[in-house]
Amino acid sequence: MFNKTTSSNGGVLRSETYLTTDYEPEEPIARNGEIGKIADAVRPLAKRRKPDNLLVYGPAGVGKTTCVKYVFDRLEEEAGVKSVYINCWQYNTRSSLLTELLIAEQVAENSGDCRQALNTLLRAGRKADQEGRKKVNTGIL
Repeated sequence: MFNKTTSSNGGVLRSETYLTTDYEPEEPIARNGEIGKIADAVRPLAKRRKPDNLLVYGPAGVGKTTCVKYVFDRLEEEAGVKSVYINCWQYNTRSSLLTELLIAEQVAENSGDCRQALNTLLRAGRKADQEGRKKVNTGIL
């Protein structure tokens, strides 16, 4: 039973590539509604404005990441807006996320550069937080 194949093409699947975690279709199939909603939320980025918040949820394997990557690829192609994909299951701490972001943005190439850039980024964030609190405290928005 297991030593011979019964079909002429060698199996049920045309290619096992479609079942790997690395496979990304050129265009998501049957997800036009979802793609439209994601595009609506991030459309302001094309005009250099703040986008809407977006939460994409659903069972594993339904195409959440594929749809988001597809929309952001189109956003980069059509509007020149760069996006960075970071797997938060893999990089699940603040420092690892920021380090990965710095590397993706080519701000840093190694951990020493990352430490320095991260410290600069954290100082800038603290300063912005303090200035933001001052503005809120004085009633200026």
